[in-house]
Amino acid sequence: MSAKKKKTQGIIIQKRFDKKKIPFWKRIQQKILSLPIKMLGVAGTIILLSIASLYLYQVWQNKKNQDTLFQLMGEAWELERSNKWKEAIEIYQKCRILSQEEETTKRLIKFEERLLKLEKIAKDFINLYQKAEMSEYVQNYEDALIHFEKAKQLYAAEEKTLRRVDSIQEMVSMLSEKIEKSRENHELLINRTLPFHELYKQAERAFRERKWKEAYDAYKKAYELDMSINNIVLERKLKDSEEKYKTEERQSFEDNQKSKGLVLYDGKWVTPEEKRNLEGFNKYQDKWVNLALYKKLSFEQKYVEERIRTLKKILYDKKMSFSKVYLMETEDGKNFRGEILKESPDYLDMKVLYQKGFVERKFPRKTITKLRLENPTVEEFLKKEEKAKKLSDYVMLLQWAEENKLEEAIELTKHQIFLIDFTYFPHPQIRFYQRETMWFLDE
Repeated sequence: MSAKKKKTQGIIIQKRFDKKKIPFWKRIQQKILSLPIKMLGVAGTIILLSIASLYLYQVWQNKKNQDTLFQLMGEAWELERSNKWKEAIEIYQKCRILSQEEETTKRLIKFEERLLKLEKIAKDFINLYQKAEMSEYVQNYEDALIHFEKAKQLYAAEEKTLRRVDSIQEMVSMLSEKIEKSRENHELLINRTLPFHELYKQAERAFRERKWKEAYDAYKKAYELDMSINNIVLERKLKDSEEKYKTEERQSFEDNQKSKGLVLYDGKWVTPEEKRNLEGFNKYQDKWVNLALYKKLSFEQKYVEERIRTLKKILYDKKMSFSKVYLMETEDGKNFRGEILKESPDYLDMKVLYQKGFVERKFPRKTITKLRLENPTVEEFLKKEEKAKKLSDYVMLLQWAEENKLEEAIELTKHQIFLIDFTYFPHPQIRFYQRETMWFLDE
């Protein structure tokens, strides 16, 4: 490259560098000043017109924004009065965009904050109220009471704010009544409803297990707690369990009375003896007799007892009047006749009688083979009669007396049999008959 070209290129580069160093507006000014004077006048006029137009447009735009701002704020106020806080807040946010004044923007921000707070408080109140109503609907009255009271506390704390919210005023007016009602329902639930259901389940379980008394008691307590005006099902179950329980109790009582040997007579539990007495029967010996026969037998018994005493005296006198003479036989085959003077386990002293007199002798017991009264019948009867105790003893004694033809003994034995069993012999003095297990006087 030649030196001339290098020099020219350097000048161009230097000029470019200089242009970069001059500001843009300065370059414009230089260009304008380099224009002819007429052109400068036209250009100035255009610039002035442009500035004026721009200004007028800005004024118009500001006026339009101001009008829109006022319009929007009016809409926001209307929405706020209608409790449409979310829409009002959105419009206030638009207003802040349109607002060109810092003071207005601050006021709009305060409006937004006030509405947000109002919206939150109202929303909290409504949520508490709705939760309370939902708990009330599902009969969770404890939670309902808690939420209603919280709503009341919130309203008391924010009354100035919430009083502006028309939509919740009806809720507020009902709040005290709702709280009182929830408290009553909660107490009712705790004291009546829940115990009722528990008792009803117990009664149903006991009824299935045929525990009638337990079922009846539980049904009765449930019935007392029941709030229904006319619970037909519960009344029927109560009546049914009562009937079954009383039937079971009555049967148990009857079985217990019967196990004691009692019988039912004229609505009373009495002993069989008391029953016969109430029926007009008395027990004579081991038999039940009517009152007329009882009187006859009692009278006859007195006569028989007196007659027995008389007959025994007659027989005893006969025994004493008979000879005391014994007949004795010894082991050597000899016979002796005499009166016993003295007896001991080893010896027998006897007054031996002979035709011309008597001799007193002592006989060893071991040598005596036989010893009996010369006339023993009466004495032997009295000994047998003394040992007799049972009816069978007297029947055998009667046969013995008849065999020995002892008239007094026969009569006495028959009287003894009467005292044991008045039905053994027919009594011409007392005519009677038996019906079932009872004896009647035949009149």
